[in-house]
Amino acid sequence: MKINVLQQEHYRKLLAQLTAPSQTFDSPVTFNQYKFIVYYMVDNTSAQSEFYRPLKALSNSELYDHLEGGFYNKNPIVDGKFNQTKSLSNNAHIIDIFLAASGIFIDTAFSVPTVNSLQWLINNLQSSEGFFFLEMEDENICSNYYLLSHHHIKLQLDNDTYQVFMSAYNLQSNNFKDVQPLKRHRDFQQISEQTGHHLKHIPLLLESAHQQLISLRKKQLSPPITLTFDLKSNANIISSLYVAASLFNRDDFALAADRALDNISKRFDDSKSLTTNLIDYQWLIQALLKCLTYQWSDDRFQWLLILTLEMIQGPCFVDSILSDNHSESIINDLNILYILSSQKIFLNTAQLLYKKLTSRLDEPALKNADLLLTLAATTIEPKVVIIRGQNFQVTHWQQQISSGFTPQQSIFPVGNKFIGPDPNKYPITPSVIAYNPRLDSSIVKIDSVDELLSCCP
Repeated sequence: MKINVLQQEHYRKLLAQLTAPSQTFDSPVTFNQYKFIVYYMVDNTSAQSEFYRPLKALSNSELYDHLEGGFYNKNPIVDGKFNQTKSLSNNAHIIDIFLAASGIFIDTAFSVPTVNSLQWLINNLQSSEGFFFLEMEDENICSNYYLLSHHHIKLQLDNDTYQVFMSAYNLQSNNFKDVQPLKRHRDFQQISEQTGHHLKHIPLLLESAHQQLISLRKKQLSPPITLTFDLKSNANIISSLYVAASLFNRDDFALAADRALDNISKRFDDSKSLTTNLIDYQWLIQALLKCLTYQWSDDRFQWLLILTLEMIQGPCFVDSILSDNHSESIINDLNILYILSSQKIFLNTAQLLYKKLTSRLDEPALKNADLLLTLAATTIEPKVVIIRGQNFQVTHWQQQISSGFTPQQSIFPVGNKFIGPDPNKYPITPSVIAYNPRLDSSIVKIDSVDELLSCCP
């Protein structure tokens, strides 16, 4: 198929850019292009092995705050100075990529930065009302918040933690310059070989160094927070929090997402509209779908239906999507909403969008990475599972399958205390059962958790 050929060519081009010896993370490779590769490699084993190294290089790079967590803005070098602004939108992009990598590779190189960065966002950017502020700015003019000097490191750390820290980040005591930021150069095995410390002690020693240097950093005045609300960035980080809550068994992440979603709901009730551009609802729709895969709520499902209908029935919806691809998941989200609600308008709109998007593949000027991203993220048949039954049974089945996450997988746990999605298709049942519905209205029923695990790897 022409789509597959174009996607393969695009993947090869991006991989060549990412693996070039001169690759830096202020390069033209965008986060959407990273996300394209993530979607491309989900079912492609060779792509997974090829992309592992450049993705791990991103986790080791100076873009990540190796002490506190959180990612600095892309294109970090400004006038010779490293830009250490941590924005909500930038973190949402990278965390989305790392969540997918965490599910595919099962590697702490991706899971640790993901967890630490989400925790940093909650601790520093989440407001008392629940929503997330826009960013922590680059620096406080009255302090060197991120600056690390050899003098302070030597005073703060004991000999063992000092040796491990200096080895991890390839810092030389005889040629030490004040550094900001850090870049990881060695893994635990390499640190052990260089320092002579036993391998099993390295993670604890390095974490101890991190915590001591964080306490040193906290004595400085922290950079200012931009106290602005942005719907898209909030919705994106809410989606990531729900996915991470399931993947890492972190209920506190889900609670943080609930608080942010409740605040957005209140804003919506107060103003009747969160934005003058209805297309911006797409990210909130995605966040609500992620919320429902973590824990079903009839109220939030109804809110989701209302928002989506308002969006797709708004003026120029299809043209807006075609002119500027706002979200790679929109076709899948509409298909999932059709499966959940049985409302044909969602299916018809998804099919129209797909037809119009694929027709653009013949345009001679096609150089649109966003279009290829949308098509890579769109599955012909959404991977949807709906679990119904007694609440404790549904929770048990959900826990059994929550460890394997892929970006295209949507599993909705709906206990009998809820009305749930279309009650005619997915009725209350005394014994637990899972439904694997298709777009042609056929439904495969699954009555054992082993069978469910085999169909949702």
